[in-house]
Amino acid sequence: MIAALLGWTKLPQWAMEAIAILIAVAAVSLGILYWHHTIVVATEARDRAAMQAASQAAQAAAQKQIDRLNAQHATDVAKLKVDDEQRHEADLAQHNSDLERLHQFDAYRRAHEKVGSASSGPANPPNGGSGPTDFISILSRLEPVASGLADSTRQTATALTLCMQERDSLTGK
Repeated sequence: MIAALLGWTKLPQWAMEAIAILIAVAAVSLGILYWHHTIVVATEARDRAAMQAASQAAQAAAQKQIDRLNAQHATDVAKLKVDDEQRHEADLAQHNSDLERLHQFDAYRRAHEKVGSASSGPANPPNGGSGPTDFISILSRLEPVASGLADSTRQTATALTLCMQERDSLTGK
């Protein structure tokens, strides 16, 4: 049969048999390559599907953890805000109490000259002022400044405390 197919070439018998063997080897090789390609494509499709499923599962688990952490953070921040509000109210009440006592003392000092003069500074001021009266005048002008400074200090301390607590809740300290 090989001689009938390759007879027109006038090749010796051994050359025709070699050509036939090469054709058979090429056909078998092409069949193996096709079979290998089919297996590789199927394996890649299976692996891709498995990777997508694993990726979706990992994303879902990560999203659950993110949601849990966000909920925990929201709870922590809400608790911090409540605590801060209570602390702020207590600080404000203390500040108002201190301010009220300062006003009461000032009113008492103004009503009783001897209280004001006991610690009112030098009897003969060097700048030629009228003595205790000038000192009392200076004290009454400084009262709003001192009150504003105390209030500002209280507000700054409260804001700093809240900021540090929120930072600590975020970092888990």
